[in-house]
Amino acid sequence: MHTKATFAQSAAKQYIVHLSILLTIGLAVGIYLIGTTIVIAKDGVGFIEYAVDLEAAPAQAIRAKAQHPGYPFLILMAHRIVQAVNNGSLLASWVHSAQAAALVFRLLAVGVIYLLGRVLVGPGHSFLATLILILFPLPAEYGSDALSDWPALFFLSAGLLLAMRGAAEGKWWMFGLAGLLAGAGYLVRPECVQLIVYAFSWLILQLFWSKRGMTRGRLALALVVLLVGFCAAAVPYMRFKGAVFPKKDLVQFASGVRACDGCQAQLQSSSRSVCAAGVTPAGVAEGARELFAGVGETVMWFYMPPLIIGVCSSLKRRTWLHPQQFFIIVLIALNVGLLLWLNGRYGYMSRRHTLPLVAFCTLYVPAGLQIMASWLCGRIGLSTGRTFASDGCNRLLFFILLVVGICVCTPKLLRPLHHDKVFLRATARWLAANTDIADVIAVPDVRIGFYSQRKVILCDGDETPEEARYVVDVPKRGRSVLAEKEGLLAEKTIIGDDGMPKATVYSRQP
Repeated sequence: MHTKATFAQSAAKQYIVHLSILLTIGLAVGIYLIGTTIVIAKDGVGFIEYAVDLEAAPAQAIRAKAQHPGYPFLILMAHRIVQAVNNGSLLASWVHSAQAAALVFRLLAVGVIYLLGRVLVGPGHSFLATLILILFPLPAEYGSDALSDWPALFFLSAGLLLAMRGAAEGKWWMFGLAGLLAGAGYLVRPECVQLIVYAFSWLILQLFWSKRGMTRGRLALALVVLLVGFCAAAVPYMRFKGAVFPKKDLVQFASGVRACDGCQAQLQSSSRSVCAAGVTPAGVAEGARELFAGVGETVMWFYMPPLIIGVCSSLKRRTWLHPQQFFIIVLIALNVGLLLWLNGRYGYMSRRHTLPLVAFCTLYVPAGLQIMASWLCGRIGLSTGRTFASDGCNRLLFFILLVVGICVCTPKLLRPLHHDKVFLRATARWLAANTDIADVIAVPDVRIGFYSQRKVILCDGDETPEEARYVVDVPKRGRSVLAEKEGLLAEKTIIGDDGMPKATVYSRQP
């Protein structure tokens, strides 16, 4: 009894120490990136504008906007806290609120992923894997930008942990909580519906498997509470929008419901890059290439071999009907399928879309590094048996590989957020100081209008809107496409650090 209590205390202490280190590093990186941000992402502008509209007219905002309302609602809540603490610049308060909401949920997700890793790969590997994930530059940027990726990943990972524990421990009520988290995550990003697929598939499989961990009655109860929890959070929004996936205009169930203008514009824009035949073998091959490149860039390529080796090695050790094994296999298969479908159907695959796949697969990177270290020891002539020399060699090479990987990540991690968009802020400052608040400005990037607080029309081509009093042109391949146009007078040219023109502001002459 005393031994068990001592072991529990030791495990709890280890958990607190590990989690404290991870959250401290994650918070430090996040605050640094927020403090050095040049501009936020394009999507962040839309989320902030959604939050502003949500505060003024919630129903109209939800009806008009293409994005799901979960993250804008979090921005709105964070903004109220920020305003109560520091009543400063309105624009800055909205930007910092959006970034703070993303960072808080990144830290929450980091804690959940560490807990999930303790179940899947053990405490030591989980700590190292989560540390590596924190230091990946692109995921770190998403967690300090005005983006919804980490809030969605928190709900997905927390629901997955609950469903996995419910399956392993035979606790039906955990599936109800998992369903509720899936519904809340759906309000942030629709991809969180995949959690219902994992849990539903497991429960249905258990109903027909002789070695089930719960009675059929408890399995049926778990199915009911899973779906009720999800529907309680998600169905009101679905009914209001008239579709299960209104952002993609899929699975409509309300007759006469017209997709919002933002949805229509998004669908029309994406459809132009998709062939009429839809998903084709060539499209799947192209999607697989994009997926491999996206994951590789996210893990800085250095960690790609250990990620693949670790996943393949760890997943073949246990039967796929083991709860932890089943959920991870289905998660990887479904995410890969969704990404290939997205690329084939809509013609694009963002690096951000690979974040859930990267986050969960990174848990197996330390195992891959261990295998690589053992292989390298064998290549340099040391025995791979359980000897003092071989164990020391394995530990040394494992440590070297880990440190080299962290060093590879650090330079890109420390770059200011959107460091290559300094000219956007410079252009916005000039417009704010030299134009009237009523002037309409044609811009190629919506962030120019956001930071200058001017009414803008998106324009990124040869044709300029007649109602625009000013036109901002970003030279393509070093040459302005508007320089020769009659009726436009160059007012200001923004020069970059490299001495090249980055943007030119034109005024329309009467």
